[in-house]
Amino acid sequence: MRLVSRVCVFAGLSGLMACSGDKEDASSSGTTVLDMDPQPVDVDEDGDGYTSAMGDCDDSNADVNPDAEEVWYDGVDQDCDGLSDYDADGDTWDDGDDCDDTNADVSPDAEEVWYDGVDQDCDGLSDYDADGDTWDDGDDCDDTNADVSPDAEEVWYDGVDQNCDGRSDYDADGDTWDDGDDCDDTNAEVSPDAVEVCDDGVDNDCDGTVSGCGIWQDQSVSVAEATLYGDAASDRLGQGDPGVAALGDVTGDGSADLAVSAIFESTVERRQGAVYLVSGLPSGTDNIGNIAPVKLLGDDANDWAGYAVAGVGDLDGDGTADLAIGATRDDTSGVDAGVAFVLHGPVDANDTIAVRADATFTGEAAGDIAGEVAVAGDVDGDGLADLLVGAQWNGDKAGAAYVVFGPASTTGSLSAADIVYRGVATDDEVSSSLSGIGDTDGDGLADLAIAGKNVDLAGDNAGCIYVVLGGDTGEQNLGSADSILTGESESSDLGFGVSVAGAGDVNGDGYADAIFGAKSDSEAAEGAGAAYVVLGPVDSGTWSLSDADAKLLGETANNFTGDSVDGAGDLDGDGFSDVVVGSGYSSLGAEEGGAAYIVRGPMEGSISLADADGILRAAAAQDRLRVRSAGDMDADGLSDVVVTAQLADDGDAADAGAVYLFRGSGL
Repeated sequence: MRLVSRVCVFAGLSGLMACSGDKEDASSSGTTVLDMDPQPVDVDEDGDGYTSAMGDCDDSNADVNPDAEEVWYDGVDQDCDGLSDYDADGDTWDDGDDCDDTNADVSPDAEEVWYDGVDQDCDGLSDYDADGDTWDDGDDCDDTNADVSPDAEEVWYDGVDQNCDGRSDYDADGDTWDDGDDCDDTNAEVSPDAVEVCDDGVDNDCDGTVSGCGIWQDQSVSVAEATLYGDAASDRLGQGDPGVAALGDVTGDGSADLAVSAIFESTVERRQGAVYLVSGLPSGTDNIGNIAPVKLLGDDANDWAGYAVAGVGDLDGDGTADLAIGATRDDTSGVDAGVAFVLHGPVDANDTIAVRADATFTGEAAGDIAGEVAVAGDVDGDGLADLLVGAQWNGDKAGAAYVVFGPASTTGSLSAADIVYRGVATDDEVSSSLSGIGDTDGDGLADLAIAGKNVDLAGDNAGCIYVVLGGDTGEQNLGSADSILTGESESSDLGFGVSVAGAGDVNGDGYADAIFGAKSDSEAAEGAGAAYVVLGPVDSGTWSLSDADAKLLGETANNFTGDSVDGAGDLDGDGFSDVVVGSGYSSLGAEEGGAAYIVRGPMEGSISLADADGILRAAAAQDRLRVRSAGDMDADGLSDVVVTAQLADDGDAADAGAVYLFRGSGL
């Protein structure tokens, strides 16, 4: 600031002083009066309109004054506010440290507001990565935890999804089964719904066992889950057409049951016969009388009670499965006229069959050998199961088949059956084998297949299968059947033995299918035999089984493959029904001991049974194996298999007979 020079003159002794530059006050008298309180003169030296007294912090620079526009970061305080020229937003942080000097809410000591796109605390990190793990919030499933990000290592079973894959933290192998149910959570091929793999040493399906191949291998029947022998020599346990049958829960104890015949059992009368009820799947080896909770005895000598047994469903609608037993040599209505007994469940105590029976249906005439009982299904659509009975020697051996509608509770002659199917010609032996085959045409009614083993439409003893659709009533001639399926050549013995059965749904199309055996078919070798799979709907009219959807060929000459066949249910849990085929004279395991073949659905074309999915060989010569479905005896959701050996010896007890039970298993 410039000083104003003053010249002072002292006047007299009074000490008066006059200073040049001081204001004078002249009175009217012309006397000069001095200003005794002089002030410095404030000069705007830079001409910007502001003096220093007015707040101009640099009066030598016209660009600096309180009204000037601040130019930031040049080291000059243009607007004279006294603040740092390096802190434009006034947040006390200079520009070198403040990452946004235009926003007072942004500085190194500001609190970060995440996910708004602003770096409030000037740390230079992504505003979308709160936990600093380098993964933005869109990909980071927990942006509050730096240990959680897509490239973090998963720590299983702590409830935290460290690697943000969105999967259960309790399913390490990603097979959709949590650790509590998955017996190996490190292997996605192992879980409760996995299919068991044979002989891999792994419990694939988490059932608690390291299974071998189960039934899916070539093996002796001696390795069966259970082996049951007849109680005495010559009982012939399991012999019949058929001599075993899956029943459902007939005994009422909550377990599936199996009926097993011993047609020559002679406890009271010679060859009166007996039927045992086995409840649930047993294990180990024993005599059947030791483990069966129920034994039902034939009435008279030589009745052969149990020559046929069948689980016929719920005939009377009471919610409990029922049982049918045939005694083809019963003499009630004539010598060997035969009889069919119906026992409504529960059947839970030992008794004589005739006494325990709720209904009895006798053959029409002597020599009919009626009593080949079979499941029919609901033929008339009334919601009750019906009963199918064969009498292959009826009417000069033309044969007949009878349907008795549920509840099947009125005793009488089979001549009064609700439907009677008659054979066409003498010696056709219609009903040599017969069975309900399910709803093959999708109309809601059960259909039937009835064999005539000696029908000669395709040559002498070529045999045929009559397929009749549900809904018939009264007397019917099988020459008018909906479909007539003929053997391929003469003497093929189509329909001999237990050679007609429903196959379930082999190909998964929703229609029931069927399987038929021709034990003397010679395509593979003389008398090797074969079985045919026919898919529903069955073509109408007369046609040769050479056009069947699949043909299963016996292995070697005179095996008589196809003398027993059955739909096996779903043995492996793949959703398709499987089939079993018996070869009564196969020598695979022992000379003419027999074999049983298991073939998984679906199937088509010509298949050698040498390539079957499972083969069960006889344990001893001349055992004469046959095979049937056992239902699901162990309640594991898979069907089981029963093999009979009617001439098997139990030590010194010759021809006691045996049944072998095999558990269904994954493949």
